Amino acid sequence: MTRPDFAADAYVGQLWRVPLDGSAPRRITRGFRDTRPQFSADGRLLGFLRAEAGGPPQLAIVAADGGEPMVVTDAPLGVRDFVLSADGTRAAFIAGVPEQGRYGTTDGVPAPRRTRG
Repeated sequence: MTRPDFAADAYVGQLWRVPLDGSAPRRITRGFRDTRPQFSADGRLLGFLRAEAGGPPQLAIVAADGGEPMVVTDAPLGVRDFVLSADGTRAAFIAGVPEQGRYGTTDGVPAPRRTRG
């Protein structure tokens, strides 16, 4: 569930498991902004995109029954999409690759500030 947080001036959200039998929902993650969940084919793992405050989203993996998520990418511009392999042992992701000298990739040249529109 992603929602606006006016104090943080950002959208925030965590992932929840909502049982179909009407029992109480259970929070799966506690990140700043966790989105785009995808279970592995065998249902043992959950992949999702996790963004820290002010940072781009990265691919994270956690056991479907809970635990500490592990962020498995460090893409400078963030991960846009991903897919888990059928056996859950691999993931493929889509991420922009910055050109040298742009987006703060050159020492002493900061990344341009994004403005909200």
